[in-house]
Amino acid sequence: LLFALLSCAGTTSYDLQKAIDYYFEVIRRHPDRADGYRGLAVAFRRSERFEDSERVLRSLLLLDSSAIVHRELGLVLRMTGNYSGASHHLTLSIMEGAISATSFLFVGLLELANATGS
Repeated sequence: LLFALLSCAGTTSYDLQKAIDYYFEVIRRHPDRADGYRGLAVAFRRSERFEDSERVLRSLLLLDSSAIVHRELGLVLRMTGNYSGASHHLTLSIMEGAISATSFLFVGLLELANATGS
């Protein structure tokens, strides 16, 4: 339900800011529920505010260390250039059951780049 606003939101900065404001309010009202943090992190990522997304996801790991959170953090870390961290979290997500072609692809590419020094 909480992701409904974000998934229906367009890609304009106005729509994404509305989603960010909404998730901040959800977190204010329910600081112990992971859904608000996940939604906020995704909204930040879609807004290309990767450092903000990373900060929220690292905090979220204290509440929810699920495969989905590790996958999202891995994707964000890839965008910030932290390839070893991205590979680590994407691998954890796969090991914990968040199987996706994207995760496998990125882990393979990140490991290859690490092995070749690129």
